[in-house]
Amino acid sequence: MIPPSTSLPVALLLTASNGYLVAYTYLAHDGVFATSQTGNIVLAFVGLTAGRSVPVLPHVWPILTFASGVALAAVLRPIPGPRVVIASLLGQAAILTAIGLLPATVPAAAITSAIGFVAGLQLGLFRLVASRAFITVASTGNLLRLVEAVANAARARTYRELVTVGFYATIIAGFAVGVGAGAVLTDLIGSRSCLGTAAAITVAAALVRREFRRGRPDYLNPAHQKGR
Repeated sequence: MIPPSTSLPVALLLTASNGYLVAYTYLAHDGVFATSQTGNIVLAFVGLTAGRSVPVLPHVWPILTFASGVALAAVLRPIPGPRVVIASLLGQAAILTAIGLLPATVPAAAITSAIGFVAGLQLGLFRLVASRAFITVASTGNLLRLVEAVANAARARTYRELVTVGFYATIIAGFAVGVGAGAVLTDLIGSRSCLGTAAAITVAAALVRREFRRGRPDYLNPAHQKGR
């Protein structure tokens, strides 16, 4: 089963949105990385084994909901056409809009768990731009591929390798810009800043719809990706 391909503008919007959410949940919701499960695993097991004053459960709930989002994406991926993916993006935007409008009395665990689900669903559905794999929710894998692409470009000196270097550099920069924007806006307006990511994901859904209507027959259809 091959995950659907998307375009660079959509990939950039989603990656920046996840960077934004990393800063948002870390600053506004008890230092939890709702989209980056490596951080949650580290902090959960530090709290569990090192006898430090690190709470465990706040870091466990996003891991579980992230896994459920990935599982749902696995169910949705074989369905051809853009409708299911567009609906999933709009659903993610609706969840983030609701989070941005919730009162401050809502437990942080409920918010980070919902965002963990959004991140898992998004990662499961968006992992390719043409033949280039990327990760929306973190930068480690993208950084690995960037360094490999630089090495390949230095050796082969082909246009394709240079494009690959530019692609991964752009994705990483987008994530970093998202983190910075999330940090600034969360400091300024608090939990309402989550509405910014909802808007970005809504724009991504509109781009998916427009690109499909422009006649990309392989777009979001795993059956057309098998030969790649």
